[in-house]
Amino acid sequence: MRLTRRQAIAGCGGGLAALIAPPAFAQAAYPSRNIKMIVPYPAGGTTDFLGRLVAEQIKAGLGATVIVENKPGAGTTLGAEQVARAEGDGYTLLMATSTTLAINKTLYKKLPYDPVKDFAPIALVAAVPFALIANPEVPAKTLSDFIAYAKSKPGLAYGSAGNGSPQHLGAEMLKAAAGIDIRHVPYRGSVPAMLDVIAGHIPFMVVDLQAALQQIREGKITVLGVTTSRRVGAAPDIPTLSESGLAGYELVAWQGVVAPAGTPRAIVDNLAAQIAKLLADPATRNKLTAIAIEPPTGSTPDSFADYIKSEVDRWAAVVRIRASSRNDLLQCADRWRGTGRAYPCDRSGLARHRRYCCGDARPRRTAGAEMQSRGRAHHGNLPAAGPGREGTQRRVACGLSARHQLSHLLYG
Repeated sequence: MRLTRRQAIAGCGGGLAALIAPPAFAQAAYPSRNIKMIVPYPAGGTTDFLGRLVAEQIKAGLGATVIVENKPGAGTTLGAEQVARAEGDGYTLLMATSTTLAINKTLYKKLPYDPVKDFAPIALVAAVPFALIANPEVPAKTLSDFIAYAKSKPGLAYGSAGNGSPQHLGAEMLKAAAGIDIRHVPYRGSVPAMLDVIAGHIPFMVVDLQAALQQIREGKITVLGVTTSRRVGAAPDIPTLSESGLAGYELVAWQGVVAPAGTPRAIVDNLAAQIAKLLADPATRNKLTAIAIEPPTGSTPDSFADYIKSEVDRWAAVVRIRASSRNDLLQCADRWRGTGRAYPCDRSGLARHRRYCCGDARPRRTAGAEMQSRGRAHHGNLPAAGPGREGTQRRVACGLSARHQLSHLLYG
């Protein structure tokens, strides 16, 4: 079939247009839209601070808008699960912690993500020391004073940033090392727990030092020691728990940035380069060390991946310190993982919860008419637990805030 002149010209024009025009499927340069940074803790804590610091660097270095979204709850698994299920395109990042990528692997029987397989490690950002703090009304100025006080008050309640958090495990390490009887009250972050220590709602906790430094300097809380093997440069006057009598006690957590698995290596390397630039800046390093955060050097995606694998084993040993009640801890964590709500994991706390709140049985010890009355006013009159109803009643009665959980420990 012969082509007419018009058809031939049209064909040539179409061919030239195809050569000149860019392919429709060409990948846009990264980043071409907003990046979301998920922080699995509330605003105001160490993880949130570091997440926003990294977000500012990515914004400055890559010219992208980075939106920081706080998604606390369920021991960081809510935020981690969101990122693990996101598309691996570099537009969803996670400010992960040692809880997210190492502790939860042992703590939960069923984790909604795999810390190794579901994420693409980008860079380690910081190491975080902790401190043992108490309300000033607690009659203890030294570690030995505090241990003596705790032994005189069996069942002393302490707060944490949530089930399985380093703050939680640090207190359990203290419990084992000092031989004291203490009970766990989990919160959605270390700052809310610390504010309740200041207010006197709970007597003590292990807290990330960065978040507590200003409160310590203002005398709002009493600091009994830091959890590092050596004194912290930002607070050299605070002794270590190890030198104060708990030989070998050491607790240091860490934070790092990860992306969903499958994120192109070029994007991972691009983001890692920005974080390396941030941590190499002398002003930034001085700023971090001044507030008791230790920035690493030379972290790469590959070295961070190896570090995560090694940390899973190290933290597994820490989790198993409280072997006598490990089953309670695991069952409790699994029960509440999907709710994002706190729940008392201490064995005695669970027993009291069942007796007072779920109608399993009458209390073994009478707490006094006033406390029982306050307990009924707090919980209301729940019907006796029956087959298939106990779990629902637990959720209704106790699936609330950490302060609500505290009332269980105080009033049953």
